[in-house]
Amino acid sequence: MAGSSTGYMVFLSPGKNKNPDKANTCVFANQASETLTGFSPAVDFTYSGIFGKEYQGTQKARNTFFSHSGKSCQVTESMLSDELVMVSITETHDPPFANLMPAYSNLLWKEAEKTMQFGGWIWNPDNSKVEWSEGMFRLMGYDSGELKEQRLNIGFWLQHVHPEDQASFKRQIEAIPTYLDSYILEFRAIDSQGEEKSLYLKGENVPGKKPGSIVAIGTAFDISVLKQMQEQLESKVNDLNKSNADLEQFAYVASHDLQEPLRKIASFGERLGIKASENLDEEQSLYLDRILNATRRMQEMVKNLLEFSKIAGTPRVFAATDLNTILQNALGDLELVILKKHAVIEFGNLPVIQAIPSQMAQLFVNLISNSLKFTKEGIVPRISVTSFLVPSDEMDQRERIKLVFQDNGIGFGSESAERIFTIFQRLRGRSEYEGSGIGLSVCKKVVEMHDGSIEAFGEPDSGARFEIILPLSQEH
Repeated sequence: MAGSSTGYMVFLSPGKNKNPDKANTCVFANQASETLTGFSPAVDFTYSGIFGKEYQGTQKARNTFFSHSGKSCQVTESMLSDELVMVSITETHDPPFANLMPAYSNLLWKEAEKTMQFGGWIWNPDNSKVEWSEGMFRLMGYDSGELKEQRLNIGFWLQHVHPEDQASFKRQIEAIPTYLDSYILEFRAIDSQGEEKSLYLKGENVPGKKPGSIVAIGTAFDISVLKQMQEQLESKVNDLNKSNADLEQFAYVASHDLQEPLRKIASFGERLGIKASENLDEEQSLYLDRILNATRRMQEMVKNLLEFSKIAGTPRVFAATDLNTILQNALGDLELVILKKHAVIEFGNLPVIQAIPSQMAQLFVNLISNSLKFTKEGIVPRISVTSFLVPSDEMDQRERIKLVFQDNGIGFGSESAERIFTIFQRLRGRSEYEGSGIGLSVCKKVVEMHDGSIEAFGEPDSGARFEIILPLSQEH
């Protein structure tokens, strides 16, 4: 026995043993048994200490997992005499805990059904018989024992389908035997208490007992709460879209209507300054200048606000847009400022992308004018515009480009990188630099309209860098 791969242990019988105190105690164990069970030496250990249960006096083989050795084995008992019991142990190479699953799988399933609020079902199309798990009965408002005498079939299930969904449900059920892959059904059900529920059924077909037959099996989830949340979310999104549309319309109308009175204030103020200049003292002239300056700033803000509100209302008509042409036009528009500041603009060859040309023009003009505005005293402004191809990712398979606008201006702190794109947000005082704080907000809006992204990077006195990622094509 010493060289055998089968383990053998001998125990004192609990029945007719002369020494009751030693009953169930191991009196012999070969090396293989100690290796398989993980008990070494095993002599003097009790039967329950090794096998985790009391001696049952059965000769049927059973599977046991030994946690001490990590081995799954088949265990068989046999009587050697009235006083001795022999146990043979052979390794089965079953996965750990495999022997436990038959005993606990049903319990685990029931607990899962309670926790996740779902039910299981089986349907045999040959005889129309339906079987429900306890969770399925619970889902439909029944006690599992309540319907044992009643034949469950598709007709019974159909009675619990919402009247408006019955025709669709019936068509889908009739098509199930033809499905080769898993399938999903969604419908409204009425439980035994008359409560309406939204059910999500997922199933698949497995081979039946007869050749060519199938049995449909699957699960059903109550998604009523999810449906309600989805409806609430959709309602809020619709309200938000309507609110945004109303705000955009208001911003457009308000800014458009404000232009005329502002023009009159500026015009009459200038006329007053010309006609009464000789009669105004120093203080009165100062007041008039401040009125005109405030009016001009307001005109600029209204103009920029009108520009911002127009972006969202612009029809998304994308066309092949040569960014080299866009850049040259932007430099032409800013020529006077560039010459005045002796700015150096460096750029490489830019690609052609699908875009809204007028919005690309706004993007380039605003970014370059932003760099021309925030320059350092005594330093020649340098602005570079470059582009790079960006690899596609799992979320978006389209090819994309990265546009980089870099300058050597006053820069900004990293804590201001997000705030810089907020409408009317200014990082510097009006006394230092002119502007309404809308230009970069327009840039962000334009980029988002093109399914892109924009980020700002900067350090104080070390320049600013804007990185824009845009898809080459707008077709998904």
